[in-house]
Amino acid sequence: MKFGCCAPIGLYDKVVQAGYDYMDVNGADLYALSDGEYEEMVKKVTDGPIPCLALSGYAKDEPKMAGDGFDPDEVRKYAKKVLLRAAGLGVKLIGIGSPAIRRLPEDYDRKKAWEQGKQFLEITADVAESYGMIVMLESLHKYLCNFCNTLDEAYDMVREINRPNVKLVIDYYNIKPMTDDIYDLRKYLPETVHLHTSGMGENYSRPQLKEKDYDELKAIFRSLRDMGYDGAMSNESDNSKLETEGARAVEIMRRAYKDA
Repeated sequence: MKFGCCAPIGLYDKVVQAGYDYMDVNGADLYALSDGEYEEMVKKVTDGPIPCLALSGYAKDEPKMAGDGFDPDEVRKYAKKVLLRAAGLGVKLIGIGSPAIRRLPEDYDRKKAWEQGKQFLEITADVAESYGMIVMLESLHKYLCNFCNTLDEAYDMVREINRPNVKLVIDYYNIKPMTDDIYDLRKYLPETVHLHTSGMGENYSRPQLKEKDYDELKAIFRSLRDMGYDGAMSNESDNSKLETEGARAVEIMRRAYKDA
């Protein structure tokens, strides 16, 4: 199994130094770079020792995935720019989490939101298809947003869309508050192409993985092995501690995987 780190592209050198196999680039950060900054990062990654495999943190506040302000034209416009830039970095997987773009008013029509969410993914997948990319829907726990909170909801949406470049990314951090069993993912893995994890702190913060997470990680890897998954898993933790704690986090992941 390969182990990666979710971070803004400007932290590429720190991700390399920490010892990860690849990087998940923050999409909102990538979108906001000036053309000059972007070209510098393309050169760094092209000349660098690890690839940029995926995009996480797809967008910050816009474009809306569902709810007030949803605009298909803005969805397409955003996708064209950010996926063009992602392609320049060699990215193949596009993760759609981004809680701020999918927070709904409490009285918002849920059927309408569902159709908007599907349209968002279909538009993004249309753009991604020209680059050979896969778009991955991520369920986000109910303390982050109020749309597509469970694995079943994300799974059902992917199955309804039913196209080869729309799949799931599963984040153990996001499924922990929503299920009593984080180990039995057998139903979802046929639609899953990528995994995330992190520590779980107070108020649902995401601290770097520590020794106390080792036993749970080992159980996760054992269950994944039993289910036949041996793809990639990314550490999506607090980047402010990447320089001091990132290397230890990936060492714990590798050891837990080896011991599983």
